[in-house]
Amino acid sequence: MMVSCEHFQNIEEAHIKQIKIFLSNYAHVLENGHALIGQVYVEFVEQCNEMDVNKLLEYLVNEKEAQDLRSQGLLSLKKLTCPRPGAVQLS
Repeated sequence: MMVSCEHFQNIEEAHIKQIKIFLSNYAHVLENGHALIGQVYVEFVEQCNEMDVNKLLEYLVNEKEAQDLRSQGLLSLKKLTCPRPGAVQLS
């Protein structure tokens, strides 16, 4: 009985150590994620501070023009094709 109790205790201790390692890694990941979110927030605030009414109006006008061109089919990404060998006649 004593042997099985010691064995069970060893298993439990190993499991608790694994949980502790997992929680430490998880806390580290959360800390890094939080730091990255903080950096994004700082960049966002800087960009907001740099914007003024004229820049926003210019951006909206450019987006509207691009939207109009896309709706007319004038602005699109065309697939690049290469000519087949022998299709081009050299003089």
